[in-house]
Amino acid sequence: MINIARLTLPMFLMINVTLMQNGWGVGVYFYYFSLIVSFFLLLKTKYAKYSIVIIPLMMASKILEFALPGLTIINTILSGILFFLVGLIIYSKKPYIIRNVLIFYLLLNVPIMLLQTSGVSSVLMYWNTDYSHTLTVLDLREVGTFKNITQYPTLFVDIDNLYYQIGQGRPSGLMPANNLLSVIIVFAIVMNLYLRKAAKLNIGDIIVNMSVVISMSKLTLFVALFLYLSEIIRGIHLTKVSALKNILVLIAVFFLYYLFFPGILATNYRPDSIIYSFGIRLIDLATTFGFDDLLVIFSNSLDFYNPNNLKEFGHSSGIALAFDSFILIPSLLAFVYIYKKQKTKIEWAKKNLKEEYHFFKRFYLCIIFIFSVIPVFFFSPLFVMISSVGFYPLSLNHERLK
Repeated sequence: MINIARLTLPMFLMINVTLMQNGWGVGVYFYYFSLIVSFFLLLKTKYAKYSIVIIPLMMASKILEFALPGLTIINTILSGILFFLVGLIIYSKKPYIIRNVLIFYLLLNVPIMLLQTSGVSSVLMYWNTDYSHTLTVLDLREVGTFKNITQYPTLFVDIDNLYYQIGQGRPSGLMPANNLLSVIIVFAIVMNLYLRKAAKLNIGDIIVNMSVVISMSKLTLFVALFLYLSEIIRGIHLTKVSALKNILVLIAVFFLYYLFFPGILATNYRPDSIIYSFGIRLIDLATTFGFDDLLVIFSNSLDFYNPNNLKEFGHSSGIALAFDSFILIPSLLAFVYIYKKQKTKIEWAKKNLKEEYHFFKRFYLCIIFIFSVIPVFFFSPLFVMISSVGFYPLSLNHERLK
């Protein structure tokens, strides 16, 4: 059963994300199936007591939500704990399996993203919720209604003749939004670089770097360049050579993309687009910490972003969301508790499992990168479950300590 779960759980949760974000009720069954499988998996482990407690609490909080909608966060936290523990169980000894699952998923996404970018058919945009950023194109009430959105030529079109739309400029693949796909790509970048036994190029290198380029996600490009360059400069021989080969593949794919979609590449990476992407997060942080007046002195970002929009649209930075949330202190206390419980294993891994410990550090640094620009990260059972993979070095440590 555990081998089946390793392959099916992440795929079922990916399907759930797309269906639920579009308001398609059938998606809830994929979630419930994943929940039931997770429950029975936990019952067979040392975490059984947590499973027995968490599931009834989730049911109780779900019932209470009808009277107190604010309790939704409780159910989200309990669900996150459950899937994190399941991730520890099924991937701690075989983390390369989730790497293979993510690369397979991206393999499915690459041709779909290319077709979406080309504007072949509006059918490929039925599940893309990013269009709702422009309400005249897709009203929030029209999300999930299979609305036909006009597609425009992009192949061999330069920036001067391009009619830019987010669904074509930043395709979402099988995900409902480009940001959510970006999270999967970031996870794939880290695992593909570090969870390998040889430095030679493999299909994962090609697929991951193609996903980075075609998605036109600045987050994934930043993470890829950060990891590749840092490993080239200071990595061990295996990751150094792998990173060098991957950055060459990345450059080659960028060149090919530019030949076919010059207008989209130029639009996504022009200065004002980059300033906008990072500016809204900086302003979000500045507003949260009370430094918005100071930020005006250094940036004109406020020309395109009104801090008052936070009340209507919510935070654009997960860090700002965390500091503006009542669960910040309980979360910090939980992290301190977990660190103290795992301190011996962490210190042992640092001394005896240097390569694995390096992966551990890089993996959770990338999670910080993700959370800083994508607030919904910890609200997703899928992402929380995948994030547990970073603890696999501590599992190795635990096995050896026994």
